[in-house]
Amino acid sequence: MPLITTHTHEAPAQALATAPSPVVMVPVYNSPDDVALCIESLLRHTDPARTILVIDDASPDAHAVDAVRAIEASVPNPVVLYRREDNRGFVGTCNEAFELCAGRDVVL
Repeated sequence: MPLITTHTHEAPAQALATAPSPVVMVPVYNSPDDVALCIESLLRHTDPARTILVIDDASPDAHAVDAVRAIEASVPNPVVLYRREDNRGFVGTCNEAFELCAGRDVVL
């Protein structure tokens, strides 16, 4: 499944419009090794039909996003990678995920 990467708020909302509930959301801020471990674990233990939303909260370390891109070829799940331009913090990022996934449950 290809990785959908976007920088705009509208694109992930469109990509998630038909996603089954719940959507699994991973907030990211730096820590590329932890991000890679988290995504790999999700892929091993999550139904392949389950959509994963990764929101990068304007990480100054681009390697955090590279960790997600590195596993693109092996991703059976739909994965939406949303790279924010400005940092909103954990709570702001989670609230945005709820907004993007309107009408569906979200697992953080």
